[in-house]
Amino acid sequence: MNHNKSFLAQDISPFIQAVFVLVLILVFHIIGKIANSLGFAFEDTYPWLVSCAMLLFFALFNAILSLSASNPNTYWWKSIVSFLAVAGIGAVLATWFSGLSMQEAGAIKWLYFVISFGYLCFISIVNLMKKFVNIAIKQDKRLRGEE
Repeated sequence: MNHNKSFLAQDISPFIQAVFVLVLILVFHIIGKIANSLGFAFEDTYPWLVSCAMLLFFALFNAILSLSASNPNTYWWKSIVSFLAVAGIGAVLATWFSGLSMQEAGAIKWLYFVISFGYLCFISIVNLMKKFVNIAIKQDKRLRGEE
């Protein structure tokens, strides 16, 4: 990794992003368990809320980091697979830590749906914007006679 570049200009694999977010999910679940054992009252749905929040965190940063991807098509399919992994493993961890299924956790299934739909829209919009910018850059170079 080039340390002179901005964090947002790094070409970070979606798989690495997913592992980072899954570790965060696990850390927050463990903190919640420890807090509960120390007498702090967390809701039963706390692990589900953590999983939803981290899924949204992954979705936003993954879409933003897609702007610096060297190969957008490869990044896109890796992103989708990574998102599904974070959603699935996050749901399994939330079920395990809370003892509640997604159905029993109330509105969590709708949050998962909204975040998933929003992610697909957001990453598609970001990729479309990147294509438009690249077309504009090529057109600008042609007009300047640089191409």
